[in-house]
Amino acid sequence: MLSQYFAQYLLNHHFLTAQQVRELLDAESKHHVKLGVLAMSQNLMTAEQVEQVHHLQVSCDRLFGEVAIDEGYLTESQVKTLLHAQDSGNLNLGQAIIDKNIMSLPQLEKVIKDYKKNSNMVLTDALSLIQLSKIDFSEIEEVRELYTEYTDLFLRSVLRFMDTAAVVDPHAELVHTDKETVVVSQRLMGDVILTTGILAEEAVFLEMARRYSQEDITEVNELAIDSVSEFLNVTNGLFVVNLSNRHLDVDLEPQKFARNEVPFGNKQAIIHVNTRFGGFELIIAADEIIF
Repeated sequence: MLSQYFAQYLLNHHFLTAQQVRELLDAESKHHVKLGVLAMSQNLMTAEQVEQVHHLQVSCDRLFGEVAIDEGYLTESQVKTLLHAQDSGNLNLGQAIIDKNIMSLPQLEKVIKDYKKNSNMVLTDALSLIQLSKIDFSEIEEVRELYTEYTDLFLRSVLRFMDTAAVVDPHAELVHTDKETVVVSQRLMGDVILTTGILAEEAVFLEMARRYSQEDITEVNELAIDSVSEFLNVTNGLFVVNLSNRHLDVDLEPQKFARNEVPFGNKQAIIHVNTRFGGFELIIAADEIIF
């Protein structure tokens, strides 16, 4: 999730556009993080020192770690630790940013430092930039935190069950097109009352169904609707477990779906989610969603 929320931070603060985020999340697996970026991210070397090692490598056929040790920037033990950390892939996104010349090393160094200082607020900041900041929660203030918690869980579920990182795009125009759309929703009833839903254009909805079901679905039919509905049900089930751990008793009602409808609900937040295969709307409301 480090790459996912690092991308979210960059999007929140306009360091990257939504299109760049989609492209980078799609390409990050092809950009294996190099020792220089890792050393810089762990405050073992500065961007200037990394660039100096790169410059020295031009005139000799030696590895980055070997040159960094000779120059006194790293110890052998630190190089071994960095080599081991390469396997995590947590900073592949940062490497992709460098490889695609979107930022210089000094710029990336500053952004990583700022991100680390504010990483715990990345999603909250994104949601504050959209409709969530305009919703009056004065009567049910505790629900505001549930919206953020649910969104965090939802993004993790997209990554886990659809094999794609997802970020909230606080600057996006919401889906209101003349294209065919599908919406699915599910109500959570009990000590907490919420309804969550997904609204997507057919092409994106179909890809979500394919990824979740791992079936070659070619049209938005009953199987596609059932697949996305089940994804929503599983995600909501995980959320119910989290609520249960806080001694809150909540049950799930059957899912609903409709075509070409714009949902409306009490305290409704419509959150644009971007993935490598397109964007869709996550909907959260404090009661039933009507469509």
